[in-house]
Amino acid sequence: MSIAGRQLSANVEAPAALASLARIEENRSTDAMWPILLSENGLIAAAGTYTQEDDLEAAARQANSIIAKRKESADAKAVHRMNIAQLQKAGGALLDTLPPDLFFPAGDEPREMLRTVEMAGGQSGRFLVRYTAKRAPDKAWLSSARRTIITAIGDDERESSESWSMSAF
Repeated sequence: MSIAGRQLSANVEAPAALASLARIEENRSTDAMWPILLSENGLIAAAGTYTQEDDLEAAARQANSIIAKRKESADAKAVHRMNIAQLQKAGGALLDTLPPDLFFPAGDEPREMLRTVEMAGGQSGRFLVRYTAKRAPDKAWLSSARRTIITAIGDDERESSESWSMSAF
């Protein structure tokens, strides 16, 4: 089965200092992920790319521009740049993977995936992806789902989330 879809909207709430990064995410197209092919049992068998390399590179360039404007030593800025590169490398594949049972959830229990990353300056980083799905009442297919992504470097944590819903239109 081939599933077609489209992103209806993207809204990113971010501090003013990160507004330029928020705009990149809001304008990011998800068109390349469609169509999504499902197997006989309703699992995702193939999908396009959810996050485009150009989008990741634009976000990294913007983050590096923000770092360049900070009043920190050159060494501190270099550590931030290395950390951005590490997070970009580690997070891309994790965030680009859709849950295989997105359209026909296996259950209502939340699932988590954790990836740790060694960062510059001896810090550690981590990505925690938490996914929760709800089936349509008395049906096997998706009603709604939410993916929450927690990105942390040391004690500094940031959270973002995505919500999906499936309905006839």
